[in-house]
Amino acid sequence: MGRGALLVYASDVIERGVPSDIDYRNREDILDVFDAPSSHAELGQMIDNYDPKTEGIITLITSYSNATFFVTFKLK
Repeated sequence: MGRGALLVYASDVIERGVPSDIDYRNREDILDVFDAPSSHAELGQMIDNYDPKTEGIITLITSYSNATFFVTFKLK
């Protein structure tokens, strides 16, 4: 599907479980979620440089404060 990240809300994970392909956003879509230029730069660089065979990016939005976090993971 190209480079991008999963966009998940904490409440969706609690209710539905593991994120799926419907939670995937491409690079442009996921960057549109963020207002801060520093977030665009940091997340954009992460998307451009991760290895999709062994790594992934999840953007997690808490339902309490709508705070957004970048979460990275490596597959083993």
